[in-house]
Amino acid sequence: MKKPPKNLIFFIVMTVLTVLFISFIFIHSLINADASAEESLATMAFFQGILNALGIPLSLTDYIMRKTAHFCEFGVLGILVSLTFYSYDKCINKFHKRILSVFFVCLATAVTDETIQLFVPGRSGQITDVLLDFSGSVAGVIAVCVILFIIYMVKNKRIKDIK
Repeated sequence: MKKPPKNLIFFIVMTVLTVLFISFIFIHSLINADASAEESLATMAFFQGILNALGIPLSLTDYIMRKTAHFCEFGVLGILVSLTFYSYDKCINKFHKRILSVFFVCLATAVTDETIQLFVPGRSGQITDVLLDFSGSVAGVIAVCVILFIIYMVKNKRIKDIK
C-alpha cells in the first residue's frame, strides 16, 4: 500500500487543527459571564503566581488578563490559518497570493466570536475586541511569514554564513 504524500498529511493535520481551534474559540464564546469570569480569575491567579515566583512586581487585572488572552488566542489562530493555507501549495512563492484569504478567515472568526457573545447571558460583543482579536491574528500571520521567508532564504542559500 502506497503512503500518502507528506504534503497531503500536512494539509489534513493543519486543516483539522485549525477547525478544532476555531471551535475552541466559539465554545469559549458560548460560556456565560459568571463561568467566564471564574476561568479568567483562575488563569490570572496562575500567571500572578508565576510573576511573583520570578520576583516581577506586576499586578495583573482581570481586564489585562482577558485582553491578553484575546490577543494570544487569535495570534495562535493566525499561525494555524497561515500554515493551513501554506499547506495547500506548500510553496512559499505562492503563499503571498493567499494572504488575503488568511486575513479574511481570521477577521470572520473574530466577528463571529463577538457576535456569538451578543446572545450569551452577561456577555457582550465588542468592536474593540474584534480589532484586538484581528490584531493578534495579524501578529501570528506576520510571525509565520517571517519564519517562512527565513526558511526560503536559507534553502536558496541567499543568506551567507556569518563569519
